[in-house]
Amino acid sequence: MFQYGCVNLSDWAERVGVSKFTAYRWFREGTLPVPAQKVGRLILVDMESSESLGGRTVLYARVSSHDQRGDLDRQVARLSEWATNVACRSTK
Repeated sequence: MFQYGCVNLSDWAERVGVSKFTAYRWFREGTLPVPAQKVGRLILVDMESSESLGGRTVLYARVSSHDQRGDLDRQVARLSEWATNVACRSTK
């Protein structure tokens, strides 16, 4: 049971930069990346666990058609190089 160091799910969502609707959906689906518990009408997130997660960088590249597969490979290489140069960790 969480006690101190907990915040409402919508407050947590605002702090981490996601929509509160997305956070509620993640909670319902069981994919919320932090421990959370429903207490009455509130959903409380354990901030201590949330702060220990650290950040994550996601790289996104796309092309319009399958014919442009070579362009996609070049985009991924450029994005990966950029992420490496700014000291981000990226996973494929």
